Amino acid sequence: MAELQHLVVGVILLASFSTGYGLRCYECKESASKYGGCAEPFKSTKIPAKDCPDSPDQACFKRVTVHSEGQHSVAMYERGCVSQNALNIPVGCVAKDQLTLGTLATCLCSTAECNSAESVTSAHFVMLGLLALSFIKQGAVLVRL
Repeated sequence: MAELQHLVVGVILLASFSTGYGLRCYECKESASKYGGCAEPFKSTKIPAKDCPDSPDQACFKRVTVHSEGQHSVAMYERGCVSQNALNIPVGCVAKDQLTLGTLATCLCSTAECNSAESVTSAHFVMLGLLALSFIKQGAVLVRL
């Protein structure tokens, strides 16, 4: 009788576990000029982590892009869940020359809430260089006027 009870308890425990993948990622999008926690330095206390859809190819991502707003270049930070197959890039970071125009870097990771860390350090140097170049060009235009 005790063996049957153990078996029933074991089956109930196994049935209570989800068969899903359970990946959670921080999800946000904002301009670096309007800091609310999504840009760097990232503030996980301000940004909620969300459950990703149950799929074996889900990953967390962090993307840094630069857009022109008038005469200024503005960095945009985006974090969330994504299908690795949809992006067609491996886990890790891919720099601008391998992605679409305006994108400095896209990073993928596959552990819970892994898109919070500053894993785009090299992209920050690229971004700073592009922003500096943009300001230098603007300054050169202003000097000529």
